[in-house]
Amino acid sequence: MESIASLMARLTPDRWRRSVGFSADIDVANTVLFSAETTDPEIIETIGQWLQQNQPCLFGRIAAKLGFIRYCILRESDLSLSDEAIAQKIQHARRRWLKDAFEGKTSNFVIIVISPTISEAVPDQVVAKIAQRLCSLYLRLDATFDSIHHENIFLEKPGHSKMTWRWLAGVNYFSSQGDKRWWHDHRFPGGMAFSVNSVGHFVRSEKIANAMIELNKSLGVPDEEGWSDSRVDSLEKALVMAMRTISLAADTSSGKATELLSQPTSPRESKLKCPVELPKSLSEKNCIEYLGYYHTDYTLPSEYFLADVERSISAEPFFLDFTYLFHKHVANPDFFTVGEGQRIRAEHSGLDQSSTSQSEGYKMRRGVPESIPIESSQVLLEALGIETKTV
Repeated sequence: MESIASLMARLTPDRWRRSVGFSADIDVANTVLFSAETTDPEIIETIGQWLQQNQPCLFGRIAAKLGFIRYCILRESDLSLSDEAIAQKIQHARRRWLKDAFEGKTSNFVIIVISPTISEAVPDQVVAKIAQRLCSLYLRLDATFDSIHHENIFLEKPGHSKMTWRWLAGVNYFSSQGDKRWWHDHRFPGGMAFSVNSVGHFVRSEKIANAMIELNKSLGVPDEEGWSDSRVDSLEKALVMAMRTISLAADTSSGKATELLSQPTSPRESKLKCPVELPKSLSEKNCIEYLGYYHTDYTLPSEYFLADVERSISAEPFFLDFTYLFHKHVANPDFFTVGEGQRIRAEHSGLDQSSTSQSEGYKMRRGVPESIPIESSQVLLEALGIETKTV
């Protein structure tokens, strides 16, 4: 496979971008990010402020506001290194994030690639190969386009029981090249980024955080652990936020890339009832499905790697589910793996499930939540500094 360094040398400047420029908010952020004098803390602060003000995903906004995101920063100079060196930097940041997630301090991880060259390049197949290679180095697998790739994220409940849950966390691609294109909602300052987040982990850790905050208050103990109160303490509340996120999609010249649908009317949909009373602004909207002209679960949608500014007139929409947040049923495995989470126990096993790649068919075969040992995830053991026994 061609190295990232060699691919960087083959990038093509985007003439369209030179003529239209970036949106003002991207320009402001890029001025800071592209400065050789900018430190990593300043980069994190700049990205955090941009996310709070410009990210349509409400979960991302809250996480940024609470300092709930962990970052891996790759500068353009890092991309000239060997792929092995790039992978080492990513894996180091990944382990730190997973350790913090295990302790309930974060549910979000962002790999930022700060590169003026990428930012101003045509989103063609060379950019696609760079994104694919970076994703592969991160997940330690061969990432593919139009596929669902997940990270495994864990959370341990404080106390003697050592109760631990596992979720599948979505991995999604963002890029500066999306700015002013039809997939504007997946833009990101600086170059490109991979965002990893688990709504289920976020909700569960928030419950633990609230309990720890109250315990510290009752004991008169200062909150030295930094437990965050996100106030998103149920999957039902998360459903409302997810719907509001879709409603905030940008109006581009091609229309919205994702949008809410009207109240369900089909026989299939009528079997499911909304688990919460929706706010007035959403009361006539469908809480079962929504529409997207890109698949919001795909890690690397192939549509992002075309020079097209407008959405293709032949593009067929996907009908995508909210049910992973509330429909507890054996035929809906995403509720267990992505929403509620799977309880695991700490016994030995030789399996390695540090990350996963799933097609739609594979997802539907994961019908029952499983109980697995902590030792089944090599990357978690590395994050926790636990040595593995070799036979």
